[in-house]
Amino acid sequence: MRITYMTTEFSKKLKALMQQFGITNVQLSKALNVDHSLVSRWLNDGCSKRKLSQHALSVDKYIAGRRMTPYNKAWLRAKCGCADDEEITPLHIALWLAPDLDIPYDSELHLMLAHKK
Repeated sequence: MRITYMTTEFSKKLKALMQQFGITNVQLSKALNVDHSLVSRWLNDGCSKRKLSQHALSVDKYIAGRRMTPYNKAWLRAKCGCADDEEITPLHIALWLAPDLDIPYDSELHLMLAHKK
């Protein structure tokens, strides 16, 4: 299986995110309503570019909705490039996980991104 830089980066960042927040494969798979073997594949092999947007958009909403310690907020702000007083949104997380994210035109995140321009 050929993996592009983008999907490898997604895998590395997802591992770091899960480690930082103490999230297991099983916890993430249950939260996203996917099989735990799929999460394992994301972590070990990345994912196809075609599916990357869908996965990144699922993970971002889950992370943004979690309670965060001040340390976790600071870590995530640094990774996402947010200012100290800026709220971390699913969009920030998604764009950090997959910088070249192909956001569906009719999605809530697409509207948020268009509004920020």
